[in-house]
Amino acid sequence: MMQHTKACQELDTKLKAEYDAWIQKYPKYCIHCNGRGIVGDSEWCEPCVYCTGQPSPCCARCLEPLGNDEGEGPCPSCGWNYDDCLPDDRQYISCLCEQQGLI
Repeated sequence: MMQHTKACQELDTKLKAEYDAWIQKYPKYCIHCNGRGIVGDSEWCEPCVYCTGQPSPCCARCLEPLGNDEGEGPCPSCGWNYDDCLPDDRQYISCLCEQQGLI
């Protein structure tokens, strides 16, 4: 049975710990944008309609009111600003083990 390299397993453990710690610290984050405040990609993005894109914008990380109509940070409650978000979801982290034929 093939398995991931030790380096890959250590990276996975580290990323999971960072991910879990962030969720523990900010349990109310917007699950629709993962706390980014925007949705889309590098070529197209717009404010998340569930937090920063609302008529009364709220923080993407703590969901408290931002206190401005633009949906801009920093958040007066937690200090959030755009892209100050949930560390990369582990499903998007790819290892090289499969490419190297190890798994």
